[in-house]
Amino acid sequence: MEGFEAVTRERVVELPFEADNEFNVLGNPDYCLITMSGRDLHSVQQARKVVEQLRRERNIRRGLVSQSANDLIRYTQEYQKEDVLLTSFPNDKMNPFRPKSSFQCMLL
Repeated sequence: MEGFEAVTRERVVELPFEADNEFNVLGNPDYCLITMSGRDLHSVQQARKVVEQLRRERNIRRGLVSQSANDLIRYTQEYQKEDVLLTSFPNDKMNPFRPKSSFQCMLL
């Protein structure tokens, strides 16, 4: 998509192909007038957003999966004593998942 611009009804965009004579601008086959609907313009804007996101992601530092797995194992082993899902809660009142009340209502 590099080299192309967003196109509206008033803009002229350079194309890599020769257009029909009825669409040529100033008799130059390298340029032609393009009209786009709102949906097409929206698609171009969406494509630009995707391209920008991909450019940002291209610069993210990547690591080896084996190194990341070792870091994750080391982290969980280091903090397992503080993890209440592994060691349970010290008492039931600290457990946010405990039943709130033992009161049960029955309808006849």
